Amino acid sequence: MCGKWTERIDRTQTKGISEPKELFRFLATPSFEVTNLMFSNDDIGWVSWKNAAEEAVPSLRNTNEVIGA
Repeated sequence: MCGKWTERIDRTQTKGISEPKELFRFLATPSFEVTNLMFSNDDIGWVSWKNAAEEAVPSLRNTNEVIGA
């Protein structure tokens, strides 16, 4: 439970994609910093990204570092 209080959303996230339009969205949006791009086969790819700027990261309502510590 304590881990939920200090959850950080600025960490790298990974998503499986199958549409070229979705891949282009990750590559063309300045707020996403793509850290890794892998293709499993011709139809499926995996993109890892994080938010480019810390101030662009929305804070979660249920996080509190003081209670988590």
